[in-house]
Amino acid sequence: MPINLILLLCIPFVVDESIAAEPDLPNPLKALSPLKVVASLHPYALLAAEIGGESVVVTTLVGEGLDPHDVEPTPSMLRRGADADLIILNGGGLDNWARRGAREKKPLIAEEIAIAHHSGDFTSGVSWWLDPEVVVFLAEEISERLCLLRGSSCEIFRVRAESLSGALRESVAKFKRADSGEPRHILSFHQVFGRIASRLGYQEIGGFAECETKARTWGMLREARQVIEREGLTVMLVEPFHQKSDDMMQVARELAVTPLSLDSMGWRSENYRVFFSDIVAGLRRAGGSL
Repeated sequence: MPINLILLLCIPFVVDESIAAEPDLPNPLKALSPLKVVASLHPYALLAAEIGGESVVVTTLVGEGLDPHDVEPTPSMLRRGADADLIILNGGGLDNWARRGAREKKPLIAEEIAIAHHSGDFTSGVSWWLDPEVVVFLAEEISERLCLLRGSSCEIFRVRAESLSGALRESVAKFKRADSGEPRHILSFHQVFGRIASRLGYQEIGGFAECETKARTWGMLREARQVIEREGLTVMLVEPFHQKSDDMMQVARELAVTPLSLDSMGWRSENYRVFFSDIVAGLRRAGGSL
């Protein structure tokens, strides 16, 4: 299914100098103003900056430490979206508030890319930035939209996107569990790691943060205890904004596991591939592979 998007584009990545410009010639791109790219969530900002390099200035709307599910957009946040050359939204209902800042411009949405390329695989959920297959397509889309905005740097954008995609696929192939038996599990306080976990051969048991009734929580606790006993799991993945939650600590005590903080938004990472590597390492530890 073709995607017809009009984009407004949006962190940085160090590229081989030989790709960016001849070392002994002036670089004409330095005379151009950087494109303004806005991303609702930081992983997309990391991705855009890694592909756009010196040609972009990237802004993240949802700040560090904030839960994207509970964001109340400010007028200044919406203005940043309105002034951007490219806007990257998550879709799936997670950041619909950001559309108000896009005005007449249509944003690039990871969900639309996922559905267009895999019409049966990605029909629910909002954690697109943690699925490497989605990110591969998103990287290509970002590079092509940047090409439309700055054709003189098009080849550089494409090389960076291809390099990133190759690194993600190599990482998944390297660490995917080789056995073909029943998948091992990971525990998580809030369901967010399911997509990348499944790519690595794990299955997520989580969502304690979303439980609305004690009866549901108790049922999940019983299931989690069975998995812990069978597979010897010792940790539960927790996002930074849930780290001090009383509910999280209670669940950890009930299950006799240690909370392991794993930054699902990439604020601790210098670029997207570092972010992805940190996520993979955290999942492997939670699944008992480290």
